[in-house]
Amino acid sequence: MNHGYIRVSSDDQAHSVDAQRDRINRWCQYQGVTIDQWYHDQAVSGGKHIAKRPGGKALCEALQPGDRIIATQIDRLFRNLVDGATMDSKWSADRITMTLVDEGGDVIDTAKLTGWQTFIMRLFFAESERRATSERMLKIKDRLRADGAYLGGTVPYGWTVLDTGELKEVEEEQAIITTVRDMRDAGGTWRGIADALNQEGVPTRKGGLWRHHTIRGIIKRAG
Repeated sequence: MNHGYIRVSSDDQAHSVDAQRDRINRWCQYQGVTIDQWYHDQAVSGGKHIAKRPGGKALCEALQPGDRIIATQIDRLFRNLVDGATMDSKWSADRITMTLVDEGGDVIDTAKLTGWQTFIMRLFFAESERRATSERMLKIKDRLRADGAYLGGTVPYGWTVLDTGELKEVEEEQAIITTVRDMRDAGGTWRGIADALNQEGVPTRKGGLWRHHTIRGIIKRAG
């Protein structure tokens, strides 16, 4: 059987369901091939393992020895080397192959040795680029963090965010952090410090009571 698979992420306008289906159908028509069953995953990230996507799970469960999966590109099926290589090995054992009909203008057919080699190489290069991009982003974030930039998420206690995106100390909260450190250095427990702050009426950022785990987290983040 020939199984057509389509995946569209939430921000993927260039690879709509209709566009992928049309590309697959045109290739099938040219080759005289018929899709026996279609599977779709909409608004699903390619980082999610194919067997954990609704459509991908249905596809994996329907596959039988000798079947073929037809998709437009590798990243519709896999986004990392481990998932792609693992599933390829599993499917190959049952003579299940993949045909990618629009992989950079090429058609990749893993039923052929050269096609399988190309599939593995492109998985490898995609993984290398993904890791290189991740490494570059971490370096950029480290540099921005060192320059005092706010990178999103919860604003650390003791700080506020300026319109420029930089972090600025909040004097009142910084004074509380200093007090907590002094109490901790004097042998105070986290729970004891929380009780003391509550008894003194020291306000939390949100106006609630101090909790020992909250104080421990604040001091840990403050360094």
